[in-house]
Formats: sequence, structure tokens, C-alpha cells
Amino acid sequence: HHICINSDPKNYRQSINTIAEDPNGDIWVAVEALGVFRYSDSKTQPIFYSAETYPCLSSVSSICFDQKGTIWFACFGKGLYSSSDQMASIDSYKTKNGSEIFKDEFITSIVSSYYNHLIVGSLKGGVWSINLLSNEIQSILEKDDSGNAVRCRKLLVTSKQDLLIGTESGLFIHNLQNGKNSHIRSSYYDPLSLSANSIYSMCEDSEGGLWFGTYFGGVNYQSPFYASFEKYYPENGEFGLKGKRIREICQD
Repeated sequence: HHICINSDPKNYRQSINTIAEDPNGDIWVAVEALGVFRYSDSKTQPIFYSAETYPCLSSVSSICFDQKGTIWFACFGKGLYSSSDQMASIDSYKTKNGSEIFKDEFITSIVSSYYNHLIVGSLKGGVWSINLLSNEIQSILEKDDSGNAVRCRKLLVTSKQDLLIGTESGLFIHNLQNGKNSHIRSSYYDPLSLSANSIYSMCEDSEGGLWFGTYFGGVNYQSPFYASFEKYYPENGEFGLKGKRIREICQD
């Protein structure tokens, strides 16, 4: 679909930042500077939530839906927001003591996790877990083994209850049951390693295989039966990858 607001040619095309499907099958599309569109099979036209009404929706980087039906928006440079009343209102997230901890944070990814938790990843502050029942917040990952800040790009909760954290410095695997972290980086001579450290997209397929899209190294695939990565690079020819910067992966 082309996003068309009115007859003004300036509004005919804008960058789409993220697309998400809610539990009812509606499709939510965040459009840079404009806001969020909600597509439903039961309606002939999408519902438009304008950034003029809700300024935070001008820079939505990720959308997810928790087990209670609350809609969560990660807003790049503007923090974390949610709506629990089907978009009648949108509120900035606050901790138990009323602090807007994410107010100016560059949040890149949010995912709903097991046991009523929300996982939040950002470029500056690392990765946090929010207990949606108690509203307690806990830091999962702030720095890597070398003491450098973790710049999160993508989050994925797997069927094995692992939290995969794609960053600019490789892949971190956080076990949600015991809280332990492991770190996988790129190494030219190691077949078990990634083809590049910058992980921008991740997907778990129906067989439990894991797919990783890197920004410089094409696609990496890890079978559920082997620890090594199969690597797919751009190649000349009709059927190869056309680029090495993979921004999104999904299964049809």
C-alpha cells in the first residue's frame, strides 16, 4: 500500500519505520513524521492516529501488544508510550515512583515476554525488563565484556525462552530463566561465529531455526540442531542476495 493522506504530493510517500500485527489480526503501520495507521479486514479504510494529535507517534520505531491488550510504542528519541484504552489516550511510561525513565531514550525495539514482562532495548541505555504486574524495572544488559555500552538494534524472544539481543557489537543471548548472558561476535576464521557484528534483524522460523540480518554481512542462519552459522552473502547472479544490509526478516 502507498500511504496517501490527501491530495498534497508531499504526503503521498513517507518512510515506514515498523509494521506489527495485533492479536486480532489488525496491521499497524508506523509512518515517519505522520503517525500510525491501523488496517483491519472489517474496515474499508485504515484508522489514522495522527502525530499532530499524539506527537510521540511521529517517530515510532517499534510496536508491540502485551497479554492484557495494552499497546506499546517505542519512540526513537522520545521514550516509551502505551495505550490501554484502544488509543483513546496515550501515556508516557512511568516507574513506580513516577519517574519517566525513558523520556529522552532512543528506544529501537520492544517485545512482549513471558510472565507478563516487557523487554525494552535502546541505543544508549542497553536493555531493560519491565514487570507489568508490579511495574518494577530491571536492567538486563548495559555493557559488554569490554565495558563498552551496548547499542541494541533488535530484540527477539524465542520459543526456548531465550532473549536474543542484536547489537552493534554482536549477538547477546539472555536466558530468561537463570538470567545468564552469553556473547557471540564475528570472527573471520571461526565457523561458529557471525559474519558481522551489527545485528539489525532477527526471526525464528516454524522449525526453530534462527535467522539474523546483519548490516554489513548479509544473512546468518542457525539450525536448531547445530551451533554453527550458515552465511548468505550478496552474489552476482539471478538468485543471490541483492544486498548485504538486511534490515528486516519475516516468514510468510
